[in-house]
Amino acid sequence: MTKVLFICSGNTCRSPMAEYILRKKHPDFEVKSKGIIARIGEPASEHAVTICKNNGIDLSQHKAEQISVEDFKHFDLILPMTVNHLNFLSEEQPSGSKAKIILLLDYTLNEVKDIPDPYLKDQKSYEEIYEILDNALNKITS
Repeated sequence: MTKVLFICSGNTCRSPMAEYILRKKHPDFEVKSKGIIARIGEPASEHAVTICKNNGIDLSQHKAEQISVEDFKHFDLILPMTVNHLNFLSEEQPSGSKAKIILLLDYTLNEVKDIPDPYLKDQKSYEEIYEILDNALNKITS
């Protein structure tokens, strides 16, 4: 079973949308999302819940989690949303970790590009991020 972890800052917008989109595309994968500076237990943003609902995905039960040392050992692939997240994770990765840490868009589209943070922006911003994630996650295979 492929084990994938998505990482963003607060785990309320980009990474939970990516998690639930990939779960829908690959129910055979173990998929999770976490944040670097997440407020544990915080729900997904209202706009993220709405855009996911409009696409047949229920994000309403999501609660933010923070990445832990154990995650580096458990997951096969850790996909951060930005170069800053990638750099942080690369510095924090413990020795003996089995996880590959690769920038999401670099992994799926062979281009280095950050996924912008829609936090506190309008619904249209979330729709644009959803489309970026949905297209990128079509490239992930087992």
